Amino acid sequence: MFSVPISTAIGDDTYFKPKPPRRDAEGAVITAPRNFTTKNVKKGSIDSVLFSAPSYVSTGDPFKEPAKVPMRTAVKEGFKLGGHDRNFKPAKTIPRPVKADFDHLTDHKEVSKNRKGPDGAVMLEPRNFLTNPPKKGLIGKGTLMGPRPEHLPDPYSRKRDLEIKEHEEHLKKMQDKAFSQKVKGRETFSTIKEAYGEDKEYPARKAPEPRKPLMTHDVPFKPSNPPKRGYNKTLDKFPPYVEDPLKFAARKKEEDEGKGKWKPSHAGKTIPTPSVTTNFKNLKSEFPSVFRKL
Repeated sequence: MFSVPISTAIGDDTYFKPKPPRRDAEGAVITAPRNFTTKNVKKGSIDSVLFSAPSYVSTGDPFKEPAKVPMRTAVKEGFKLGGHDRNFKPAKTIPRPVKADFDHLTDHKEVSKNRKGPDGAVMLEPRNFLTNPPKKGLIGKGTLMGPRPEHLPDPYSRKRDLEIKEHEEHLKKMQDKAFSQKVKGRETFSTIKEAYGEDKEYPARKAPEPRKPLMTHDVPFKPSNPPKRGYNKTLDKFPPYVEDPLKFAARKKEEDEGKGKWKPSHAGKTIPTPSVTTNFKNLKSEFPSVFRKL
């Protein structure tokens, strides 16, 4: 398609706008006021077309023609000597129409239909299909395409139902016992009864006979005077109050025998670096039976 497409919008008047004529109410052409007028720009390569006269290096040097050839003279209005009244002008160039190699095709074909009869009256076409206008609203007869939909309750507890269903599916996939990598600890490979030989069938031991009391009493023994509690519970009176004696610091006299002997300083003490074997992880890997949970 080599032509400008026409808009498909209804009521679009951006294409083919009619151009109103520039005429007044009387029909005369409206002419605007005359604009500024200027002279044409001079053309050529002579001194008269320049803003100022230039200076030449060859001033005063006579010109010598190398050879005389038939050339156009610089005589003013020399064309009149040849019998011409006006200057030579080329003929008017007429644009030649160029025929394309293909025919112009349009995307649509406008067909103008005459809707007037021979008598000049407008011909009316048969009546078209009639439809009811669309009804407005949410409920009512004719407002829906199909029958009225059934009422569906809003599942407010949908999220909780999905969580319960997901939990039930999870429980179905689980084993009877949860996975545990802890090994049940035992003292020996065999039971204690097997180790001590008690796994055999022995006759039942006789129960020991109950001890007979040395004396029988009608009422349980009760001391005659139970010990006192609280104030005056001791056998004797409270001891008298004695204040703690004051302690006075007394300077020890220096012994004459040890005077002048060197004594090591006790202010700074160092602790030797413990061995790596005492590390908790190393001890646990070296002696697992000690750290075993019973």
